[in-house]
Amino acid sequence: MVATFRRKNGDCPKPSRAAIDSQSIKSVPFVSQDKGVDSSKLINGRKRHIAVDKHGLPIALAITAADVHDSKAGAELLWQMEGNERLELFCLDKAYRGEFLDALNLYGWRGEIAKKPDSTTTDGNIRTARITSNAILIANQHCPLFFRTVDSIDYKKAMLVFYEQNNITAFRRIFIDQFEFAVKTYF
Repeated sequence: MVATFRRKNGDCPKPSRAAIDSQSIKSVPFVSQDKGVDSSKLINGRKRHIAVDKHGLPIALAITAADVHDSKAGAELLWQMEGNERLELFCLDKAYRGEFLDALNLYGWRGEIAKKPDSTTTDGNIRTARITSNAILIANQHCPLFFRTVDSIDYKKAMLVFYEQNNITAFRRIFIDQFEFAVKTYF
């Protein structure tokens, strides 16, 4: 199917580059296979590792427990692509350093780690967004909101509850607490 799609779009049937990433997914009660907690995303379940071509079409897939590090599990994708003599380059994030890059070298392939933007630029954009949103609130005689005092764990829990259960109760509590803090502090 992938080869057919690529041909129809004027590409060779086999790609010369691939992007690899993973996604941790919450497990469901009826899955009894390997499970674990992805400590960076606080998800208890499994992890999908996927290699895609430039169209986003899958060319390799592996499923592991969520606690298996990307640099180890990513190697499970490589043997699935052994027959592709055109492959040269893999685009990766920093989680695929170490063992995965060593495995790539064994196949004669290269890995390119994507670089995140300079943190000063990102921080500057966040500050600008906060100032702009608060300027609009103040201009309309509303209290500005600052979320500096929100506990990061509470915020993450609120995000999980919102995305997993479509429930805004925890976010509502954070918003009200921050509004009350702003009123006491700035007015």
